[in-house]
Amino acid sequence: MKEYCSSILSTATMFFQCTEAACIKYGEALFQAVFQSYPGAYRQEVVSSIVTHAGSGSAGEGTAALNLLKFLTIQEPSNVAPFLPFVKGILDFVDCLSNLHIKILFQALSFIAVNQTDAHTHIDDELHICLRKMICSPNLKRKKQGILGCVSMACALSITDPSSLLLPEQIRCLPQFPVARSEEHVKCGISLLSTVMSCCSRMSGHGQEVLPWFYDEISSQI
Repeated sequence: MKEYCSSILSTATMFFQCTEAACIKYGEALFQAVFQSYPGAYRQEVVSSIVTHAGSGSAGEGTAALNLLKFLTIQEPSNVAPFLPFVKGILDFVDCLSNLHIKILFQALSFIAVNQTDAHTHIDDELHICLRKMICSPNLKRKKQGILGCVSMACALSITDPSSLLLPEQIRCLPQFPVARSEEHVKCGISLLSTVMSCCSRMSGHGQEVLPWFYDEISSQI
């Protein structure tokens, strides 16, 4: 069946680019089937396509792509982890993402980072650096995006039931098992939140606006 993989991916892309929600769902199912059924380079093509759709500028297409990415990272973290460099490519156009997209992206990235090999059980250094740059930025929009990313990642690092991060139709496809979280993972999450608190407390002017926004976001996600 390998000779048909390129055709299936092209078909999935075509449906993913439609405006009809049902078509997008069908494209999502095709991408998921290819990732689960074809190994190696074919999985790389799926992840690359997801990254492309995430940055398409279309709200519906981007949301569907990132939700699919999150589902794959929760269902098959060890199979997605090798393609982390491609996923990180989304960070290059984070300014084009909505708050919802940023939340989904960092939830997915946290699951990839947590399920790396023993040598990388902490949050990936590049993600840490990216988030710290965002929350320390003098640009208010970028700072809010960084806060949203930190809160999303901290919550995802602490959660033991991943079903709460998925859509109802995705939960039916996910085996019911708890996700192991070490003390180190939780400490990393707390460290992120402490960094956000420190940055917000040092702010003048906009600080009074950012700190309540941080409290609202963390209470919402909890």
